[in-house]
Amino acid sequence: MGGEPLLPAASEPSATARERGYARLTDAQKSAPHRSNVAGRAFLLGCAALALLLVVLALLARLAAWNRRDVVAEAWMERHTPLYGVNVGGWLVLEKWLCGTTSLRTKCCGEVASPYSAAAAGDSEDEFSLTARLRAADELDAIDAFRSARVSSVDFEAMASAGVTAVRVPFPWWVAREPAPPGSEAWREGAGGYHVGRGIELLDQVVSNAERHSLSLLLELHAAPGGQSGRQTTGRSDPTWEPSRFDADGALSALRLVATRYNSSRSVVAISPLNEPELPNEVLLPYYKRAYETVRGSGMRAGQVAFVLQLYGLGAIFSLGWAALDSPEGLPAARYPNIIFDLHLYYGVLVPPFPALFDRLASPHFVAGPLVHLESMLLDVGSRPALTGECDAATERWRSP
Repeated sequence: MGGEPLLPAASEPSATARERGYARLTDAQKSAPHRSNVAGRAFLLGCAALALLLVVLALLARLAAWNRRDVVAEAWMERHTPLYGVNVGGWLVLEKWLCGTTSLRTKCCGEVASPYSAAAAGDSEDEFSLTARLRAADELDAIDAFRSARVSSVDFEAMASAGVTAVRVPFPWWVAREPAPPGSEAWREGAGGYHVGRGIELLDQVVSNAERHSLSLLLELHAAPGGQSGRQTTGRSDPTWEPSRFDADGALSALRLVATRYNSSRSVVAISPLNEPELPNEVLLPYYKRAYETVRGSGMRAGQVAFVLQLYGLGAIFSLGWAALDSPEGLPAARYPNIIFDLHLYYGVLVPPFPALFDRLASPHFVAGPLVHLESMLLDVGSRPALTGECDAATERWRSP
């Protein structure tokens, strides 16, 4: 019994068959781990593909957020394009390189001496030091005379005749306040070391002249209390300046006065909260949000008045134009409509050691043009229109083929 097979002898496979069966079993056993490895790899590849898909979708969602168009800004731009504008710089902020050190020929009053040409001015390099010296010499009238003649109704008439459609008006914080009675102690004292003089009355005249000649105005806070940089464009050249000196509350106070005063003007179509800031994003973005709310809360509606933010240099396009202003933590178009970017293009003038001839002839064609195109393409990724608030003469001469 113990040696009997379980199957009849006729059903027993031959040795060859047994060998083939063994071989098939061995192959199946060998292929089992292989199939397991293939399945494992397929699973891992599927997970990786899913993860990649999620990453791509996240990037597309981010890009979609960036590319949400500011339709209010686009409508504003369509209404006001083309903008053929000029600046009235070196007026309410006395930048020495614009005022000169001799005199200027004005439309209304002929030759008018620059305040920097006064004997008491000495070697002043900015408005702060200039004012201190003129005050000490009791010659503040030099500033008043220059301001009164530098920009007048005759200039606005000439602008309109020349085809100008827009005027950018830089103003400092010390002008954006009610003036003191002429000759009083407060008149002499000024504000923060600066001479206020007729102050806001000068802006009143500009707005009135623009309305008379149907010109659009961009009003810009060019100099903030404490400075937004250490450059003379803020009124005071200070190489030791630090961002902590920037007085956001003081700047908002100046914006509030200007926005409230001109919120019903048909000529004031844009306002800018700061010129060429050199502030970190953690300071700049909260200020921009508060400035936007201040301007809108003062009666300048989004549908009528653009809120203009500067992207000064290529780096600002990435740090502000893309990553900050159009992100949820920044100033997205859905919550902050009608924001326009402002470019200041000074690529057309190279600096030494390039020869003057090369600078004059080659720079506009081989430097300014491509860089302007590059900025335009980079801005196209963002969600806001742009204008050029400042440019140098060489950039202006360059023309796209």
